[in-house]
Amino acid sequence: MTVPATVLSAGLGVAVLNGMVGAAFASADSFKLTSPSLSATDLSVRPGFAGPATTAGSKSSAVAAVSGASANGLGMAVTKNIPVVGDVSVAFCPGGTNFVLGDTLLNAAELSANGAGTKIGGAIVVGATQSGASSLAGWSDGDTGYDTAGNGSGFALTANGDATNQTVMNDLSATAYRADLPGGLSGLTTLAIKTAKSATAPTC
Repeated sequence: MTVPATVLSAGLGVAVLNGMVGAAFASADSFKLTSPSLSATDLSVRPGFAGPATTAGSKSSAVAAVSGASANGLGMAVTKNIPVVGDVSVAFCPGGTNFVLGDTLLNAAELSANGAGTKIGGAIVVGATQSGASSLAGWSDGDTGYDTAGNGSGFALTANGDATNQTVMNDLSATAYRADLPGGLSGLTTLAIKTAKSATAPTC
């Protein structure tokens, strides 16, 4: 697909194809990611960063990885102030109600799931050291968003469930810097990109 220039100007880099080809969303100034419900067999969370770890401009974040993920709806929105033009908002609206995401990596400043029925599935393990955190969460030092400079707390939380005992995040909302969906957006039926000359993103 061709991404409108307005989307790139608003600071949201998008690459997405349905099914077998991966999808990626990124914004240096963050974007909003929401879903009515996301479920996964495994969840891993640990400290990370957005931006080069060696610069003063890097931002602290939480890096969350989920395995066997699916989402009942998905939306993304970003607002950017562009000189002369002013505020421009973009909403990325994939159509469909059951997206199979597979293994997904999210680098976010904030992540919350406040809906009824939200739960962590499976056994929860917490790592207290840098090496322990890396091992328990299933990442290596070269992975996206991991604090390779060793500036993180060395903390990691991992919950390993299965098909009958999943992690469920209802009313999911994240202020994200990057989302990687290596398996693409399987279940995508339509795609709409909406723009507004406003600080408020259009609704999907």
